[in-house]
Amino acid sequence: MVSKLGTARKMSELGITTHIASMREPQVIVRIVRGESPGTAVLPEKKKSSVKRWIAAGKSKQNGIVTVNACLFDILKDNKRVISILPVGIEECAGEFKKGDLVELVAANGEKIGIGIARYGADKLREYKGQKDKPEFIHYDHLHIGTGS
Repeated sequence: MVSKLGTARKMSELGITTHIASMREPQVIVRIVRGESPGTAVLPEKKKSSVKRWIAAGKSKQNGIVTVNACLFDILKDNKRVISILPVGIEECAGEFKKGDLVELVAANGEKIGIGIARYGADKLREYKGQKDKPEFIHYDHLHIGTGS
């Protein structure tokens, strides 16, 4: 049950309603589609944009890996603030990616944090990493945190 609720929670974060019900119940799927509740319904927190759902689906290849510093890691893991990723919070950049490519965000220990769409390429990020007052690398609207790896 813990794994079922964990999956339902992840779907809720993506804006998807999830139903947990026994397959032993007669016509359980038909009943759910009709609007009945033969089990537990986990409602979405809020509807995510189609871009964030696409990113979260993980069907596209990530072209780079970006390691964030401890401060940014804590903020992202807390997941209570709406933020974009700025170069000041980035420690390392691996891979050759360009503007519009998907990049993976990881902590210094390699823990996967999320995925986002790069606003500029790897060369520019290497030039900017760790610096203040540089343009955002990943805008909040193009960032998915908590990919579940």
